[in-house]
Amino acid sequence: MQTTYYTNTMNDKSYNNREVLFKGTCIETGNLVYGGYFQYTPDEDGVRYYIFSFNEGAIEVHQDSIKQFTGLLDRKVNKIFEGDKVKIYKFYHQSGNTADWFGAEPQNSQPCYEEYLDTVYGVVEFKNGSFVVNDIPLSEIVKGLGSEVADFYMCGYGGSELEFIECLTDEDYGEDYYNELIQLEGEEFYKKLVEVVDEITKEIELCG
Repeated sequence: MQTTYYTNTMNDKSYNNREVLFKGTCIETGNLVYGGYFQYTPDEDGVRYYIFSFNEGAIEVHQDSIKQFTGLLDRKVNKIFEGDKVKIYKFYHQSGNTADWFGAEPQNSQPCYEEYLDTVYGVVEFKNGSFVVNDIPLSEIVKGLGSEVADFYMCGYGGSELEFIECLTDEDYGEDYYNELIQLEGEEFYKKLVEVVDEITKEIELCG
């Protein structure tokens, strides 16, 4: 017989100090259980899978239900596990002209832009030693999009920064961001823009 214990399976050094935790569905009750994880191989019965804790001992679980804790919490302080569906943010931007977008006469066409923080849904997966959502490492997602947004405008690629930050004044974040940003200029403006966008986009939300 053979027993194999599992601890941290990640290669990403940014997660070295995370809590090592697994969850699985109990074969007997159908309930989710949380704790450490090990495989037990009796000589004649094949591999069996267990979640164990000091309170409940070893509980046999379905193999395909075993998921690892990512080490991250969502904005409501729920633990995020492999296999969870989550909502993250993406900086959406495109440019065009009024002739193509709105049917204006070509000779009167003007450039136009569309930029905002878009919500994207995906499932947390474990690939090549890291947790990812839509192939984006979680370690990158939690850094936020502030620098990407600020660099985009500082390089003159987009339209109006003020139109963009108006999109940040929804009910989740209030209008304080907008009121503060419009009073700043130059380097101070972009520094605050990074801070604001990071604060919004580094949050991950569990969707089920």
